[in-house]
Amino acid sequence: MSIFVEAKLAQNRKGWFLCNLLSADGFDAQSLPDAGLLMMTGEDFALRAYQAEVQAWTAQPGRVLLLLPPFSDDSDQPLFNNKLLDWHLTANTQENIGSVGSLASLLASETELALVGTDGDSLPEHSFENGQLHTRYFRKHTNSGMLVATCLPLWSITLLDHGAVVKSWLRWFIEHAGVAQPVVTKHSTFELSAGDLNLLVCAFGFGASNLERVIESNKKMALFDLQKLMAKERWPLLLEHGYLDKQSLSAKGQEALEGSPYWAYAQALKSQLL
Repeated sequence: MSIFVEAKLAQNRKGWFLCNLLSADGFDAQSLPDAGLLMMTGEDFALRAYQAEVQAWTAQPGRVLLLLPPFSDDSDQPLFNNKLLDWHLTANTQENIGSVGSLASLLASETELALVGTDGDSLPEHSFENGQLHTRYFRKHTNSGMLVATCLPLWSITLLDHGAVVKSWLRWFIEHAGVAQPVVTKHSTFELSAGDLNLLVCAFGFGASNLERVIESNKKMALFDLQKLMAKERWPLLLEHGYLDKQSLSAKGQEALEGSPYWAYAQALKSQLL
């Protein structure tokens, strides 16, 4: 599974460190990948209008969203605006000690917050020896993706020589986030009909950028039976398959028209209207 760091985070020192430590790539959360582990700060996640969209993204198998510190300045503020989960943060006022050799032990002295909440689950190694949680995860079922929040500063320079420890820690989430479904590419079987070519003639001859202009121009000359040509149904399909664009006939559409018996008529119609 690929590891990604949000583009905004990847541009600062913390994100740059993560990208190098984990061989991760930057990503734009407005265009989410099909699968992978995505890392962003809880602070940035809380401000994003697409928070619900990103949460929905984690429902599909093969996807993990990992929220990292810093979070909100308000340590008691819920992590999720829509109250999907009851997680919130609390100040760490006790001495945190992790199991010797663990990721938590390496970062214990730098971890200022702890997680509180009953939704989701956590492993024994997701808490310090004093019982405070530093990490919690949520998944809808055993083959769904996963949403994870951690108070561990994975971008700490302390981890410079411990990349293998971090990767091992992340691997558990990756291995328990379900199996990503292969992306199936739908191959178009769309073929131009004689009626479609007549509509391309209209677009070219009338110089029309949309169907409304074709209808208006045709009213004056009554050259085409647009109802018989199923113009309202076929015009959107011609747009979808690239034969038309927002201006009029696309390059693909003109190539198709030039190779058809209707090209001479289309040229004559255009000349007549000039």
